[in-house]
Amino acid sequence: MNIVLWDRPIRAGGNLIFGPLAAKEFMITSWPEAKDRNFDKAVAAILAAIRGRGSPDLARERFEKALLSAELV
Repeated sequence: MNIVLWDRPIRAGGNLIFGPLAAKEFMITSWPEAKDRNFDKAVAAILAAIRGRGSPDLARERFEKALLSAELV
């Protein structure tokens, strides 16, 4: 597992998300029932970043897009 922190946190609801690992935890515990394609893309990018096989910046970008799609920002 690769522990990576973003340069600045992302606000998701009342939470501050500091990196892919925290984003994964948020998506598991705090995401609404409705999940769309943006959610799926974010999960894939986040897992790749955690495993060291993907870009943390891409994970951040897709997580932010999924948050907007789910109206969590």
